[in-house]
Amino acid sequence: MSRDYSFIDIACIVKELQVLLDGKIDNIHQVSEDELFLSIFKSSKGRFLLRITPNIIYLSTYKKEADREYGFCKFLRRRIKNAFIRKISQVNSERIVIIEIEAKEARFNLILELFSKGNIILCDENLIIISPLKQQKWKDRDVMPKQKYQLPPSASLNFFELEKKDLKNLIGSKETVKVLAKDFSLGRFYAEKICEYLKIDKNEKNPDIDKLFKLIEKLKSLKIEPNLCNGEALPFKFDENCTNFQSFNEIIDNYSRKDLAEEEKSDIDIKFEEKLNTWKNIEAQQLIHLEEIKETSEKDRIKGDLIYQNYQYIKEILDVIKKARDKKISWIEIEQKLATKNIKVNAKKGIVTLDLK
Repeated sequence: MSRDYSFIDIACIVKELQVLLDGKIDNIHQVSEDELFLSIFKSSKGRFLLRITPNIIYLSTYKKEADREYGFCKFLRRRIKNAFIRKISQVNSERIVIIEIEAKEARFNLILELFSKGNIILCDENLIIISPLKQQKWKDRDVMPKQKYQLPPSASLNFFELEKKDLKNLIGSKETVKVLAKDFSLGRFYAEKICEYLKIDKNEKNPDIDKLFKLIEKLKSLKIEPNLCNGEALPFKFDENCTNFQSFNEIIDNYSRKDLAEEEKSDIDIKFEEKLNTWKNIEAQQLIHLEEIKETSEKDRIKGDLIYQNYQYIKEILDVIKKARDKKISWIEIEQKLATKNIKVNAKKGIVTLDLK
């Protein structure tokens, strides 16, 4: 992606994902170590493809192919395939989304942590972890099976309930851009855009709190609509090239398709390189074998020439041996009679060796 995603982006997406409510999860595909696709069917609406990555979820128009079968994917299929999505919500101003799912005999919470390296956690209806994609041990919490799911400590700060005094206390001696990006989960993009719009040095440690709070109030009351991309809801754009889209999902899908195309191209290049290396190895082995054949062929040619040049001599020896054998003369006697420095006879095996030079 061209930038990090913030809770604002997640909020835009979650609002649009409400179209999936009461839809049935008819298949699940895991295409890499940390990326899933949920195929969701909803009557009268058709089929949707929900892509879940470590930092964003959205409705995708393109699905990658899996390179192998993943255990976590098999696990999810056993639990939530053919189940129905009942609720999709964002946790406060966190980059955390909870999908509430109803199966035939149980209810589940699929928790998507869209920060750091990301995680996908299946919990029961009481938020007891059944299985996470990644088992993690943090300083303040553990993401492990049979543990109660706990929000990260940052979740105690809700951007939507932020007051001016909180802002002043938080910024303190910290750099403004870091407070906005990390403490408020705005991400670096929005943090820098806010500083740029308010003409605040992003590295400043004592910004104009009144000006900053006014813009934050605007962000808090933001209408989460597609017009986020054309500057009507915010004094800055999601991206300068962000135009002609009907939904925020379309924007993310457009960006993602470019990335997926690059990944696919990279995968093709890697596979081509692997195939090329395989053929190069085969070629090298064949060249070695060819040299061996040439060497053997040359030796056989020399032997053939010697046989041809000594044909009469060889024929005479073979005639002698044949006559001796016809007369029932043993190989030992033949060995004794023929044995010279140029002729050797192996009586046990009945082999005659000629030294032809």
